[in-house]
Amino acid sequence: MTPGMDPQSELWNYAISALVQRSSGDQHLGSDLYQEFRLKAKNSFRSRDGISKGEFFTQQVKDYRCYENILGWGKRNLLYFSKMAVVIVISLSIKKAILARFIADISP
Repeated sequence: MTPGMDPQSELWNYAISALVQRSSGDQHLGSDLYQEFRLKAKNSFRSRDGISKGEFFTQQVKDYRCYENILGWGKRNLLYFSKMAVVIVISLSIKKAILARFIADISP
């Protein structure tokens, strides 16, 4: 197998980074929210002790669920389907690359 092409460990990271990256000058749906949560969590998490870190995490989950309810997000939202589409496309690309490598290796 080609190094770095292990779908079990890398596929999700590729999908998330693809969702967050800019595309033709416009950000993907959810990228601002993702970056906001990431920055807020990073800054607040550093300045807390062990017990309050757990409380902070619980509050962040509640905040995110509140955003989901306000925006109408759920399993049928556009972001969910976008994630699944990215995962499928990347999975097919990885399989195609592995197959091409295999064919190149066995060709005389």
